Amino acid sequence: GKENFRYTILPSYKSNRKDIKKPELLEALREYAINELGFVVVDGMEADDACCIDMTKEKRSILCHIDKDLNQIEGLHYNWNKQEFYEIDPQSGLKFFFMQVLTGDPSDGYKGCPSVGKVKAKEAVELYLYPCPSFGKGKVTWFNTTLKRSEDLKKDLWEVVVKHYQKALAVKKDIQTLKEYEELREEAEKEALTQARVAYMLRDGDIES
Repeated sequence: GKENFRYTILPSYKSNRKDIKKPELLEALREYAINELGFVVVDGMEADDACCIDMTKEKRSILCHIDKDLNQIEGLHYNWNKQEFYEIDPQSGLKFFFMQVLTGDPSDGYKGCPSVGKVKAKEAVELYLYPCPSFGKGKVTWFNTTLKRSEDLKKDLWEVVVKHYQKALAVKKDIQTLKEYEELREEAEKEALTQARVAYMLRDGDIES
């Protein structure tokens, strides 16, 4: 369908695809899918979002796909390339989402947190590991520390993610004091939230019918 709410959040979202030539039969196939096969057109979001909304609305559904982004969604999944079923539990789905917020997705045009790749993101989310600064004479050194866990997984993982963004800003700005570091908190949260909003797949109840 038309438009995508992510374009208003992050103008660079999928902008790397604008010059890619579309298949010549795309429109003909699209019309056939709609008119002959009963495909549904959704506006303002991606087809992925529509699938995830239905998946979370109909609890006995199976989400059939080959797109890793949809692994945020709890429930039963089916990968038709591998011909295998697999289950995503709520904790695994939440952790996968926060890993995406850290790594970003270059193919979708959002960068994630600078200097955080898949290995570091997985370690951060699984171990609640985040960078902490130590201020010496004219230089900053970084060491990893583990977040004290609460009973709120989402809150804990968000804190881990924000601290990684805070470090990235501190390195970029070459800060030298604890005060400067703490002042970066708001900017780090804002940047992390932008990345989270484009990475997030919509669920039932997220938008008005």
